[in-house]
Amino acid sequence: MPFTFTGSGASYFRIWIVNGVLSLLTLGIYSAWAKVRRLQYFYRNTQVDGAAFDYHGTPWAILKGRIIAIVLFMLYSFAGEFSKLAGGLVLLALIAIMPWLLWNSLRFRLYNSSYRGIRFAFRGSLGGAYGIFLGLPVLALFTLYLAAPFAHCLFKRYQHNGSALGNTRFSFHGRASRFYLAYVACFAIVAIITVIVGTGLLGLFSAVATQAKHTAAFAYVIGFYVGLLAAYPVFSALILRCVWNDTRLGEHRFVCRLSVLRFLGIHYANLLLTVITLGLYRPFAKVRVTRYLLSTFALIPSGSLDAFTQSEADAIGAAGEEAAGVFDIDIAL
Repeated sequence: MPFTFTGSGASYFRIWIVNGVLSLLTLGIYSAWAKVRRLQYFYRNTQVDGAAFDYHGTPWAILKGRIIAIVLFMLYSFAGEFSKLAGGLVLLALIAIMPWLLWNSLRFRLYNSSYRGIRFAFRGSLGGAYGIFLGLPVLALFTLYLAAPFAHCLFKRYQHNGSALGNTRFSFHGRASRFYLAYVACFAIVAIITVIVGTGLLGLFSAVATQAKHTAAFAYVIGFYVGLLAAYPVFSALILRCVWNDTRLGEHRFVCRLSVLRFLGIHYANLLLTVITLGLYRPFAKVRVTRYLLSTFALIPSGSLDAFTQSEADAIGAAGEEAAGVFDIDIAL
């Protein structure tokens, strides 16, 4: 069962331009409402098996989360101006509560997402969040980031194993070795693009320049920045394949056939068109990327998806929808 996206660049452009204007006029306050409108548009235009997803978050919850984030940032800034000791103590306090904030952000986003009226949920433990969000960065730092792919794999295992649709849990079966291959492949592709672009520019500059003293350095610096532009789409594509090809929802499995080169080409084309149109192509670029991404995903059910969603709805109805899963703050870090 393939995923599909039914939205269009023109329809999203209207939402995007209104969101931008109102956010500007309200000095950013409307951005919380803008986020809800944006997420609802993309959720409601994403379908699988003929049914769409939905987003139920409220602007007030998002606005409260942003106010909290601003207050924490200002507290740290002012404490640092007062004294280094105060700044250090506030920083330690922020580090101590950061896993809790991120844990609640995961819970908020999933609880406010649904498919066929069934809510998602995040049931990962708070203790696990502290291990993931505090322990793994320290591990990566002290290994000079050689353990970063391993840490990334553990984070995805925590995130997906803690997620559920109704009462059915997701599970992640990926291995760290695949993450290492993705990281190495990303660096290799960026390096190759750097060399190809730099060499091409060097030949061009050498043909027209009379003073070629710094030509090589200049050409390869430009090539390096062009290569860096490939880092995000290449890394995203490789990691998405690593993660979703090894993720299950109960007995159902996912397939991701994302092409790295095509995804890279879409990003370069979107970047060029966005620059040419002075940013006005940005909503069209977002829709184009989303449509391609979803077209590469599919859900392989072990049985009828109608029967699955109906049984989930019955199970949740029988147990009663308790208010314990309702969270009203979205830090969205």
